[in-house]
Amino acid sequence: MHWFFIALVSPILTSFGNFIDKALTEKFISKEASIWVLSLYSSLFSLLVIPLLWIFNPHIFSIEWENALVLMLAGMIEILSVFLYLNALRDEDTSTVVPVFQSIPFFAFILGFLVLGETLTNAQMTAGLVIIFGGVLLTVEFSRERIFTIRLAPLLFMLAASFSFALYDTLFKFAAIQESFWTSVFWQHTGMGLLGLTIFFLNRKRRHGFIENMRANGKKVFSLNVLNEFLYSIGVGFYSFALLLAPIAIVATVNVYQPVIVFVIGLLFTLFLPHIISERISPGHVAQKLFAMAIILIGSIYLVG
Repeated sequence: MHWFFIALVSPILTSFGNFIDKALTEKFISKEASIWVLSLYSSLFSLLVIPLLWIFNPHIFSIEWENALVLMLAGMIEILSVFLYLNALRDEDTSTVVPVFQSIPFFAFILGFLVLGETLTNAQMTAGLVIIFGGVLLTVEFSRERIFTIRLAPLLFMLAASFSFALYDTLFKFAAIQESFWTSVFWQHTGMGLLGLTIFFLNRKRRHGFIENMRANGKKVFSLNVLNEFLYSIGVGFYSFALLLAPIAIVATVNVYQPVIVFVIGLLFTLFLPHIISERISPGHVAQKLFAMAIILIGSIYLVG
């Protein structure tokens, strides 16, 4: 199967997770607490995944210890990326923050070249830039009421998050190309779980906040978070496998499809189930989205071809 379609599974599953995150942060978790609670859920969920990976691949300890350390570091950086992203969302709107994610392929290109020696053809760079342009156009909100602006702190958080995601991609591929894929995924999740345990046991305030949230909202929050992390873990698995098949800067451009899928899901809910989710669907707004999606599609055709 072509790397593009393997990587595309990640934004599809993550898009559904976006709506779960929205429900969690708006109905069950305070905006201030959501950063640490959701970050801890992401990292501690790995403790459930690790035994399954061990059963699936009992040879996970047949690995060079240097690569195991790199993969664990990659897992910790992945959680750091989520934390930085949530910090940006705390002080800024999603529609303003998300376009900064289009800088991930730029960072991935630099890190891929410096660490892995990856280079791109002129056709790949052109197609990638077209896709990124479409992604920015898709996520930027144009209105008379508000000129597109972003404050310095959220911008720095998002740039740091984008760099961290690209660094995770680079470190994972650096070690995974020398080891088996499932062994690499095991050690990546081990790093995520260790970071979560460290925060949980060494930071009393965060531990109590996490426990209180679970007590206050019970099974509903736990079930939604487990579902969310399950979708995210599967998506990351497909995305990580795609990293082994193509340059990381090119694979990173597939993340542009996440706002496309979010828009389509939101549009369908607004039309048929508005009591659950209601999005803005003015003619001008929809026209902008469709035009941006057409640009992304054109770039993707050249990229895949």
